[in-house]
Amino acid sequence: MKKCDYSKERGDRTSKLFFDLAYSGFLFTRKVLSLMVCIVLFTSLFAGEVFLNSQIVYADSNGTCGGSLTWYFTTATGNLTITGTGTMTDYGLGSAPWYPLRASITSLTLSSSITTIGKYAFGGCNKI
Repeated sequence: MKKCDYSKERGDRTSKLFFDLAYSGFLFTRKVLSLMVCIVLFTSLFAGEVFLNSQIVYADSNGTCGGSLTWYFTTATGNLTITGTGTMTDYGLGSAPWYPLRASITSLTLSSSITTIGKYAFGGCNKI
């Protein structure tokens, strides 16, 4: 009479179960790592923008904007001040010297001796 050896069959089932669990764990780990990489890449996009904006915000800026007009941006208050006399330069949309600061400009102080404000001088300054 032939004897059945169940230990070999059980061993094969155990090793197959172990392999299946290990492989599914590998797939799970791969998915988790892929998700983590996606999260890091996604947040780095915004971190770069915040860093660039913070560089603009933390630097007071100034320059000229007409024959005898000067401008000064104060980061602590978000105020753009334009002083002097005469006519302001006309600008194209996005070409005013303070345009890169537009997101940070929250108030505007103009000298009473400015005779003309240039075209598109405050285009994009939506927080004024």
